[in-house]
Amino acid sequence: MIRYSVLVYSEQCLQCLKMGDLTVHIGEHDLRKHDDGEQISKVAKLIRYPEYEASTLKNDIMLVRLDTPALLGDKIKTIPVAKECVPVGTKCVVSGWGTTTFPAVNYAYRLQCLEISIVSKDICNTTYGALFNDNHICAGAIEGGKDSCRGDSGSSLVCNGILHGIVSWGPQKCGDKNKPAAYTEICKFWKWIEETIRIN
Repeated sequence: MIRYSVLVYSEQCLQCLKMGDLTVHIGEHDLRKHDDGEQISKVAKLIRYPEYEASTLKNDIMLVRLDTPALLGDKIKTIPVAKECVPVGTKCVVSGWGTTTFPAVNYAYRLQCLEISIVSKDICNTTYGALFNDNHICAGAIEGGKDSCRGDSGSSLVCNGILHGIVSWGPQKCGDKNKPAAYTEICKFWKWIEETIRIN
């Protein structure tokens, strides 16, 4: 059984909700139906990283404690959390239910997956300046056309079967050339994740 899931913190979203209104759908694939093996749990506790900055989205990570433990099996599995940072050029998979079109917004009903690469932080530093910081990882396709997009925030960036990033933010136009997205870099937070789970 597992009681924790790593999610991005969204202050605007949570301000209008009561704790009892938040649910986690585990093993979700198609939002239009209850998938085989899908589990639903209410949220018992939200644990925001103590140094999160809403104005810059620095340290954009939180833990969610489930009210009902998830049952692991063929459809529901855990994934290792990165303890070492991933090198530039590594191929990774980002997934989510964000919009698949721009500028029109058409959110996906089925989970979308896309292969992208880890990009030099220098590129994101040059493009975004101080908004991009040491706790972000830069990922996308320099040539454009492939990227996470609006509605994907909180989704996973998995490299070699390990959780290395969480979708945080990106350019207004998704998949724009030379404008990869910024992800929370998990290797910077693994000690906090393990310690928070231990004491809660």
